[in-house]
Amino acid sequence: MLKLLAAGPQSPVVQRLLTGLCYLYCREVNQGGLEMLYRILLEDSPGEWVAALRHIRASAEQGRPVLFFCRAGKDRTGLLATLILTILGATEEQILNDYVRSNDYGMVALAGLEENPKVTGLDKQKFEKAPREAMHYALQYLKEAHGGIQQYLLNAGFSLDEQAELRALLLQAEQQKHPDPDAPLFDTSSKGKL
Repeated sequence: MLKLLAAGPQSPVVQRLLTGLCYLYCREVNQGGLEMLYRILLEDSPGEWVAALRHIRASAEQGRPVLFFCRAGKDRTGLLATLILTILGATEEQILNDYVRSNDYGMVALAGLEENPKVTGLDKQKFEKAPREAMHYALQYLKEAHGGIQQYLLNAGFSLDEQAELRALLLQAEQQKHPDPDAPLFDTSSKGKL
């Protein structure tokens, strides 16, 4: 193995090995679909989710807006939106309705991943949409594996006080924009904005 590493990344042997690993990885990811991808993103990146939430909290403290997105705009963006919406008190139904709204804007891109010759075998149809079942799975997974999103964030280092503070800051900002106390915070229709 050390000889392979010493040969360098451009070595034909190393390139064949990497191509084989990519093929095996794509096959595994194809079988798991978005559900597997979301589980991996949640389990491998708790610190990154907390950092994003802390950045949003810091911006809200300063009264500054935040725009968050990922390369494709539905997977990491959808998971972060789910964390925020849960902190704000949205129901699972509202979260799922918000997530699937990505489908209203045409085919969701794969961020060019499907064009990468090393990623041959990726089943585009499994990854190009935002199916309700994928986010439902992520929510169920978090409930079963961590006791829910609040506990997941707590285990990741985002304290209950931080969660409450973020909620208060974001709701305060929303109240300043829309002072009508009788207006619903969340539109529960599938086409409404959250």
